Amino acid sequence: MSAILLGVLPVFAMIALGWGLKASKFIPEASWPPIERLTYFVFYPGFLMPAVWKADFGSLSAGPLGIVTVGAIVLVSLAVLAAKPLL
Repeated sequence: MSAILLGVLPVFAMIALGWGLKASKFIPEASWPPIERLTYFVFYPGFLMPAVWKADFGSLSAGPLGIVTVGAIVLVSLAVLAAKPLL
């Protein structure tokens, strides 16, 4: 599990950095749409793929991983359905 976390942690750190820069108004507001587009289509995939390639998935078995994945999907689906009347 720690291999997956260490593989994805830098991605979330970059997301937090971008959020902090936008919230602090360090970069002018008019500059953000092209930056976000470039980041979404170029930088994020280029940053994510090596992190996933370097992660060691050999120690994981498919059964528990599948159960956790399906469980997460069901949990998020139930949360969305529960929030629908509030929206």
